[in-house]
Amino acid sequence: MFITFTCCTSKNIYKKYIDEYLLESTRTGFKSIENSNYFINKYQLNKDEINNIGCWYINTFVDSKYIENGGFGITVTYFPNRMFRAYKDYAETDDIQYIFGEWKIENKQLQIKLRTRAIKNGKFTWKFETKSNQEYYKILNITKYNYAVINRESYDFTIVPKDLREYFRVNEKDLITSTTFCKIV
Repeated sequence: MFITFTCCTSKNIYKKYIDEYLLESTRTGFKSIENSNYFINKYQLNKDEINNIGCWYINTFVDSKYIENGGFGITVTYFPNRMFRAYKDYAETDDIQYIFGEWKIENKQLQIKLRTRAIKNGKFTWKFETKSNQEYYKILNITKYNYAVINRESYDFTIVPKDLREYFRVNEKDLITSTTFCKIV
């Protein structure tokens, strides 16, 4: 007979994924990268912004569901200069492959400003189209990360005007995201 305790089981599952570099531990992240202080100081990043830097994936380890091109796409990379790049999976010719914009975290709220879409023209060619004079939209409340850096909520794009969601083809369906310790390129 086996007895398992839910609280301990989830911690062990997260530890396994952390050990396999599939999830980022709360003890690592951008701040642990050599010379990251240069960017932290240059851009005056707050603690929540420092934790947000990296590659965020739709997390099929935490939730086995998968949404093709959910929300922004399957990954969003937040760079230290407060720019982001979202990657949309399975883009065909004349489809949006990437979305670029700006991000910030104020009062525990992740806010984005949608700027540019990259439309796939060929195998490695894109056409870039930019919307100017956009404003920031709150898409997530930041909560405390316990063992691994996993958002407990999915991004909420309902505050983004419908015409912008359609222009950038932001799917309102989204799943929980998590970050993996990755090299930002």
